[in-house]
This record gives sequence, C-alpha cells and structure tokens, in this order.
Amino acid sequence: MNKYYQRIITILFFAVFNFTAFAQTPADVLDAKIEATAKIIEQIKPSELIKMIKEKQDFVLIDVREENEVLAGKIESSNYMHSPRGLIDIIAAKGSLKTEQTIVVYCKKGSRGLLAAASLHELGFKKIYNLKGGIHAWMEDGYPITNSLGTFKTVPYELTGCGN
Repeated sequence: MNKYYQRIITILFFAVFNFTAFAQTPADVLDAKIEATAKIIEQIKPSELIKMIKEKQDFVLIDVREENEVLAGKIESSNYMHSPRGLIDIIAAKGSLKTEQTIVVYCKKGSRGLLAAASLHELGFKKIYNLKGGIHAWMEDGYPITNSLGTFKTVPYELTGCGN
C-alpha cells in the first residue's frame, strides 16, 4: 500500500474516532454540568431544611420553579422567595439578595436548583445550598406543601383507595 493511501486511511480513522469519541448530545452536556455543579454546591436534605425553618434560622428560601409549578404547591417559610431559574442572576445582581446571606434554593427534583445555585456562586454568593431532590424529596419525606387551598401532606397512592 502506498503512502498516499496510508495517509488517507489514517486521517479517516482519526476523523471517525474523534467524531464518535467526543460526540455528545445536549443531554450528555447537561448531565455533566449538573454532576460537576453537585461537587461545588452543598446540598441539604429535607430534614435539614425543616429544622432551619422550625428554628427560624436566618436564610432565604428561593423557589426557582416556574409559576405554574409554584401554584401547585410550595414549601412554606417566612423567608420564601420565588424567582424562576432564568431570572435568578438578574434578581441577585440588582441587589435583592446579599452575598453574605445564607440561601437555600429548590426546584422540583434538584437539577434546576443546583444550576441556579451555581449561578449565584458565580456571582460571588458564598453560603448557598440546594435542597437535594427538590420539593419532590420534601414531599416524599412527609413534609407539608402549601397552595391556595391550604397546607397538605402527600400520601402514597396505594393508601388513597383510588384506582382499585
């Protein structure tokens, strides 16, 4: 085989290898970002958050879910603040939050909360925590949520008697 064909085969091999080895879907990139963020943002359990609420500790609880999600139910706290993830940087930069405040962020299952916490971290906030598992974990652990109808605790579907 002459050198020309060897070069062509080598170039094709490396092109195919690079394409397949480094091809990532947007989901892969997002998963990697969330995984990396989880290493720098401290996460707290629902039991730790309920303790902070009951002890009336000085912190801001930021719900980064969308408005329709908040209407379904939220974690009740005297220091509650709603700011969708897409606006958290702007709200923080305009002075609504202070860099020395303790901030707990939550979303539905934890990922958006982590990304919002990372945004705050990048803006210079130091005491930022994410509720691990989000409001979903909060409800699974039996803690109450509040909406316009009142305050509720969830129960396993099997205990409702529905669907039999």
